[in-house]
Amino acid sequence: MAEEAEEQAESALNIIVSTVEQSSNMRKTLKQQIFETVSTLRTIIAKLKDSGNRKIREIEKLTKQVDEMGTELKQCRETLDKSHIAPSLDETSKKQRKEVGHAVFGNKHKTNSGTN
Repeated sequence: MAEEAEEQAESALNIIVSTVEQSSNMRKTLKQQIFETVSTLRTIIAKLKDSGNRKIREIEKLTKQVDEMGTELKQCRETLDKSHIAPSLDETSKKQRKEVGHAVFGNKHKTNSGTN
């Protein structure tokens, strides 16, 4: 879309230049002023295009950084999940087994002293 707008602006400026060149009854100073204005507009359009391209490159760079950081965050979370979840699950399993043992065997199962 930006390229289309640039082409349309350039086409409009070319029409202005062509019209001024073909006009025979226009004062020379007015023609010169129009040519200078068209030149200024072309310079502004080029600067806008340049600025837009820089913004696009910056957005692409930032998007890449966000993707890399997202990947890094995911890896860190997975590492933390593996290191933190496994022990707590293991402790939960032990606790649940003790509770089941107490429920089934009562307090007698609590000690291994041989007095069941």
